[in-house]
Amino acid sequence: MAISRVKTWASEVLTAADLNAEFNNIINNLTPANIDDYSANDSEMQTTADPYPAGATSRASDLSGELARIRYVLAQITGETYWYIDPDNSLLSTGTKTFATVSTTTSLTTDTIAERTAATGVTIDGCLIKDGGISDGTNIIKHTIIAIGDWNMDTTAGVTVNHGLTLANIRDVRVSIVPDVGSGLTTVPLDIHTGSSGFGGYIQWYTSTVNLTREAGGYFDGTFYDATSFNRGWVVITHVG
Repeated sequence: MAISRVKTWASEVLTAADLNAEFNNIINNLTPANIDDYSANDSEMQTTADPYPAGATSRASDLSGELARIRYVLAQITGETYWYIDPDNSLLSTGTKTFATVSTTTSLTTDTIAERTAATGVTIDGCLIKDGGISDGTNIIKHTIIAIGDWNMDTTAGVTVNHGLTLANIRDVRVSIVPDVGSGLTTVPLDIHTGSSGFGGYIQWYTSTVNLTREAGGYFDGTFYDATSFNRGWVVITHVG
């Protein structure tokens, strides 16, 4: 309801009682419950206004404009056609979320994510991901990274690195070699093949060690890889368990 007048005036003397009654009417009834609505019909109830169109502020000039701008933002948050419709996803809910449209800056390919329980994980493109990492279907896939340490590759053909893992659990081993400081070269894999410089070297792993060998006359057999007193690179072991 809206505030209504106490008396309809004609040509008469204004008395103190009548004047006080009108002021008291405003003072006593200017409350949220007595201020007129902005939802006289569905069309008016659906009225919204963008408060920040094209990156510029749009300031309201009256209360109806303020309400229209607040409604606009509510509809943006819920993603519904109208601000008053119950949202598909509650901001307080921790359960499954359903989105009709996902907007991105680049194109996406439609795909399926198979949801499972927290214990069994989620499958994406056939790849099982659990709380502890990615699975091979039975075991969690892990990566252990070990520093090679000192290695003058020009004079020493090979070094061994202790891995501390179960041999049967190792799935793959990769080695990155760091060149001497100031050589202008970048980190490259030990088993690189450049064509002109031949093979760089090879990797073998055993019960307790990973053995690294550089090829004689190969890519690493030179002065760009002969410095000492720094870490020559990294052994990255993919394993389960």
